[in-house]
Amino acid sequence: MTKKPSDFSDIDRALFTGIHGPVEIKKEERRRYLGELKERVVCSLTSSQMAKPTLDKGFVEATDRDDISHIVLSGKIAFQDWVNKYRQRANEKDLPVRTVNDPELRGDVRLIVVQKQC
Repeated sequence: MTKKPSDFSDIDRALFTGIHGPVEIKKEERRRYLGELKERVVCSLTSSQMAKPTLDKGFVEATDRDDISHIVLSGKIAFQDWVNKYRQRANEKDLPVRTVNDPELRGDVRLIVVQKQC
């Protein structure tokens, strides 16, 4: 029978962490949402939604909120011309934009708006 890391003693947990690295919470969820937890994502967009000529209505509404922390952009599309309008909107609202380049990311989400707290 295999023990889970939560069943380990303090010494076993320290050894496990040293060998395997820290236990990641909701790893698959973070892979889908550009490293963020789903609970904090207010708006998520795919590249096809972002490529439309106008800003996505959900994105505009999300960036108007007062509880927004930052915007995360996938490195796969970070330098496309049509991304500039989203960066410009973030700058107008004084929201930092973070670009994530991680080969383990999954799914077609390319931009998310993240709130400060769940």
